[in-house]
Amino acid sequence: MVRNHPLATSIHDAGWGIFLNILLAKAASAGRVVVEVNPAGTSHVCAQLWRDRSQTAAVRWHSCPYCGCALHRDHTAALNILKKGGGTAFREAQPLGGP
Repeated sequence: MVRNHPLATSIHDAGWGIFLNILLAKAASAGRVVVEVNPAGTSHVCAQLWRDRSQTAAVRWHSCPYCGCALHRDHTAALNILKKGGGTAFREAQPLGGP
């Protein structure tokens, strides 16, 4: 997809909006909450210590020099997004109104 073309961007945004609407409806029917989190900067912060280790996008493996945590950049980002959202893994998610 050519990302600079206005139509391509519009189609991409519409697809994301449809996905988000489906996700919200499914979560509501399951009694769950969806929390939107800004993913900016989550791939280069240690998932255990939350310490920044700025890296270029070419570095695919995160190794924390402070605690020794070593994870793929995408795994690190996923854990940090989960932490930023204040959530737990899906299998442990709390129902609405729960603790």
